[in-house]
Amino acid sequence: MNRLKIDQDVKGALLQRLKGRSDFISFQKEPQLASLCCCLGLDFEIGRPDYDRLSALVGLAEPNKLVSWSTEFVESGGEIGIIMTPPNSETLLPQHPDLSNILDRKSMNTQGQINRLVIFPHLVANHYYSKGLDLGILPEWMLSLLDPSYDSSYFVANLDEANNNIVDSQLNLLTSKRLVFSGTHDISDHLIGFHTRGLNANHSFFLSVQKRLNAIDPASKQNASYYLLSYLVAVLLDDLAQPLWYESDLHKTVIKAALQQIESEKSLQRSELKHLPHSFHKLVASMRQLPKQEFVDLSGNLNAFFQECRGQ
Repeated sequence: MNRLKIDQDVKGALLQRLKGRSDFISFQKEPQLASLCCCLGLDFEIGRPDYDRLSALVGLAEPNKLVSWSTEFVESGGEIGIIMTPPNSETLLPQHPDLSNILDRKSMNTQGQINRLVIFPHLVANHYYSKGLDLGILPEWMLSLLDPSYDSSYFVANLDEANNNIVDSQLNLLTSKRLVFSGTHDISDHLIGFHTRGLNANHSFFLSVQKRLNAIDPASKQNASYYLLSYLVAVLLDDLAQPLWYESDLHKTVIKAALQQIESEKSLQRSELKHLPHSFHKLVASMRQLPKQEFVDLSGNLNAFFQECRGQ
């Protein structure tokens, strides 16, 4: 493996290359560009509290505690990759068999133990592409890493996502059987446990949601209430693309309720969403904590959220 120097000049050139692009950058069409972006995302997240979802998968994480990984970018056989080494080169213990689809064999030492994480994103993408899933990068998401003037991050839930109607790009991806692979969240929540049956199970539902949102007058999609309701739909759609929630009728029920609320309002008054209310976070958290509960258990949280939407 050859070491790659990714300095500010390289990042600046990458930023200029990505600016002005809004298309999905597939690993199948632009493997080196997508791989570099993915490695930068992994480098940013690994060991960072509230972002790192990979350390726990190899038995090396404590809640809200920084794990000081060292990283380096590499090239091998034309593939761009990243090496992530834990403190003291500790032996890592994979917590899921699907990590064998993510980690390169170079992650093992001569004794056959895993003491570092070596990932070549294009090779990972090729594996999942063979199963019907097209992985790639969204340029806008990378700007939060590369552009110092960019004041928000698409790697966590935030207000900008809501005000930018992220539900549209989310549905475009899901109905095309595409997913973003640009960080540790994508590995832990989308790729680990992935299976084709789960990918296909919700496809008709994704299409039906897209059809209903497309039927709404664009003039009524420029107000805070719509931004908030559609963002809830986007977050829950992302959940449905995760193995843990493939079969969640609860998610579908709440999405349908949000769509009904959107269709009943149709306000033409323009307004910007100023904050994500507590009721939004409470509703999403309660759904994720109670995956087997009936819809009636969440009716109070859902009604509280809808009430706040009306007040926007």
